[in-house]
Amino acid sequence: MLSCKQVTWMVSSGELEEAAWLRRLSARMHFFLCRHCRRYKSQIRAVRAMAHKVLGSAPDDPAALRRLEADILSRVPGGSSSSTDREADTPNGSD
Repeated sequence: MLSCKQVTWMVSSGELEEAAWLRRLSARMHFFLCRHCRRYKSQIRAVRAMAHKVLGSAPDDPAALRRLEADILSRVPGGSSSSTDREADTPNGSD
């Protein structure tokens, strides 16, 4: 059976939809047993749907990306900080 690390990578990279049937079956078995990975998969789907709704066909629009970030942060508990606050917390403004 796949590990949580493997399953979350498959979900976040989009490999799950394109994987061979046996690998998809193994992932489904993992989701059946692991509530954390089920929750992660649900959250990734929600973020993708929100990004598609906000960005539409122009994913490179900086204003749309800022709106998306603000919308996501407004829905996350304790996520009210702006990107400039996070950049100030890292050395030289980078990760």
